[in-house]
Amino acid sequence: MRFFRVTTGVFQAHTYFLICEQTRQTLVIDPGEEFDAIADAIQKERLDVVRIVVSHAHLDHFWSAGALRDMTGAPIHLHPADDFLYTQLPEQGSWFGFDLEDAPPVEVYLKDGDVLTFGREQVRVRHVPGHSPGHVMLYNETDAWVGDCLFASSVGRVDLPGGDGPTLINSIEERIVTLGEHYRIHPGHGPSTTVARELDDNPFLTGRLPGMSRR
Repeated sequence: MRFFRVTTGVFQAHTYFLICEQTRQTLVIDPGEEFDAIADAIQKERLDVVRIVVSHAHLDHFWSAGALRDMTGAPIHLHPADDFLYTQLPEQGSWFGFDLEDAPPVEVYLKDGDVLTFGREQVRVRHVPGHSPGHVMLYNETDAWVGDCLFASSVGRVDLPGGDGPTLINSIEERIVTLGEHYRIHPGHGPSTTVARELDDNPFLTGRLPGMSRR
């Protein structure tokens, strides 16, 4: 599997493209602002988008989901606990001065443990609430796409509707870090990192995990 990302908009959010190189079937994670940049990447790479996954329903992570659905016919995937945020796209836009239309209906509701295939590749779904109630991450044997749960040297904010600090830290400790130190972590904003690096340097994690911290 090959993957790359495009960073768009005022929020500098990442849209990830996970590609089966044998078939060109592609899973897109978090189609954000600036749909033209996302569409250009799809056309340039000759991608066959078959799944659209929204890691969580904050506007910067599904701004272009409807346009991408219209372009590709691929179904939109979301955890049902974030439905209340997903249906508030116009309201979320108004908070920041943007005039946005309703997002199209979700076609696939995700649950913990789902396996999503695209071509000959697959990723697993893990529910990681805290930043939002229905936040999910996707992962394979080496890489995890974690949305806004965990960042390089930081964690996601919890002051938006549905956020909860203790739940977020528990998700990181029990559902992300436990993947293993070798895992590469690809967040919704900022640089990629690793579990090992975050156990060493992340002030929200250092010393919190007896028997797991590398210090």
